[in-house]
Amino acid sequence: MTINSIYILNKAGTLIYQNDFGNTEKLSHNSYIRLGSTFHSLHAIASNLSPVSGSSSGIEVIETEAFKLQCFQTHTGIKFYVIADPNHQQLEELLHGVYELYTDYVLKNPFYEIEMQIRCDLFDYKLLRLLGIPTTTNNNNNNNNNNNNNNNNNNNNNNNNNNNNNNNNNNNNNNNNNNNNISPMDIQKK
Repeated sequence: MTINSIYILNKAGTLIYQNDFGNTEKLSHNSYIRLGSTFHSLHAIASNLSPVSGSSSGIEVIETEAFKLQCFQTHTGIKFYVIADPNHQQLEELLHGVYELYTDYVLKNPFYEIEMQIRCDLFDYKLLRLLGIPTTTNNNNNNNNNNNNNNNNNNNNNNNNNNNNNNNNNNNNNNNNNNNNISPMDIQKK
């Protein structure tokens, strides 16, 4: 029972978050945007096709032999949808869990602007944990940061040495210039 992808659309239908899991074929960024806006359009059409006005909220589930798509729409119009294995159960509970993570780690983030792309590492980390996908440790990141800091320190030391050499050369040039500017009167005084 695998989760293939999770999408989050804002109320205008703009894709604000997308993540693929497992060995799902990666698409171009434009293709993901096209998929998100297509689903938004189908969702809006489905909500207008209901024979009883105001009774339909749009597409909730699409089931095929190859995949199952489940959608959860909030009262504010944000749509969360997941594409999963067709035999996967409890997708509705999963989407409610994703919504909780969204409210806790995205909306409460002081740097996040409403309706904009979601770029929150803590949200990604908690989402992976919710899905039961193993997360990598930060040891690799810390090692890379330490290596970058060491390289920066070495570059700074080299720059300081170059600056000192330049200062010494400037001092030598100034001394030479002072010696070249001796007037005949100075020679007689010595």
